[in-house]
Amino acid sequence: MDYRALYRQSAPAVVLILGFPKGEGSGSKGSGSFVRQDGLIVTNAHVVIDPRTKRPWPDLTVYLKPEKVTGDDENDLKYPYPAEVLAYDRDLDLALLRTKKVPPHVATLIVGDTEGIEVGEPTLAIGHPEQGALWTLTTGQISGTIENFDGIPGKHVFQMETSINRGNSGGPLIDGHGFMIGVNTVMARQARDGLAITDVNFAVRADVVRKFVNDHAEQIPPVPMEVARGNDGSASSPPSPGGAPRTTPPEMTSTPPSNGRAGDTRKGVSAPPSGVAVVAPPPPQREQPSQPSFLQPIPGIPADLPPAGVAPSAKASRDVLPKPPAFRRRHFRSPYPPGTVLTGKALYEAVRSRAEDAFEELERETSH
Repeated sequence: MDYRALYRQSAPAVVLILGFPKGEGSGSKGSGSFVRQDGLIVTNAHVVIDPRTKRPWPDLTVYLKPEKVTGDDENDLKYPYPAEVLAYDRDLDLALLRTKKVPPHVATLIVGDTEGIEVGEPTLAIGHPEQGALWTLTTGQISGTIENFDGIPGKHVFQMETSINRGNSGGPLIDGHGFMIGVNTVMARQARDGLAITDVNFAVRADVVRKFVNDHAEQIPPVPMEVARGNDGSASSPPSPGGAPRTTPPEMTSTPPSNGRAGDTRKGVSAPPSGVAVVAPPPPQREQPSQPSFLQPIPGIPADLPPAGVAPSAKASRDVLPKPPAFRRRHFRSPYPPGTVLTGKALYEAVRSRAEDAFEELERETSH
């Protein structure tokens, strides 16, 4: 596995997320991933929810990766974009954000297919660990799979030895082909008898992430929604954070539970409560600030995708995320990462090898 190539390919799609309360006070720091070019971001619910109010942070900013991370905030945090929560589920510990203005040439990660992923699968994580550098890489492998984690129906997770810490929450777990196969969520740190636990970390599986996005597709309006929950249930436009976005990473208070239970903030809802109106601001404009030179349009993908939640059909079950290729079928495991360009002899050999594999598979199936 070429970790350097996978990092160069995947890191631009990973964002830093900072959340602050109104006025003074400690906030939250976490990671997230662009999964669509309209600015849709997947992260953990506990990254974007204030544990004191049990509601989204009123001041949320995501930061795009600079061309070179130096450890200097002035350089590393020079691409801020205000964002807001579109949906969240505390049980699954998943949330959807969207930037209020769509960054140009958004790099994205494809939410992969978890079929065929087995124990021993090599993985990597990209995020912003506490007291560590931003956009850091850790590596490891899948240690196991747990369904209905912590007794929550539908919360299927991977256990992995890939190291994560506070600040990695919400970031991607990536396989050797560059696909996001999970969202990093919790780590085990201490046993009941007080002994330290190491290399036991968890990520919500990609199939759960895809279902979460699809289930809430119709709840996502053409533009990011702004919801104000008044005491009388009436809606008004919430105050927007004034001045420039805060760039000092906050003291983290919204942290993942150490064992999957402690610190959990459940009983959340994924949609605005009844009686609360949704106020749609003017449509977001595609901003054209100077950007890192490596953020280039992805070939074959139009620059202007349909806005989140706007489907060409009325089917609620429409898959709103790009489908990964069926590379995980046992008879087809491509050795090339997504986006690899093959020319000349290499292309010929790849096509011939794939054709031979397909005919051999067909022959085995018809001989039974």
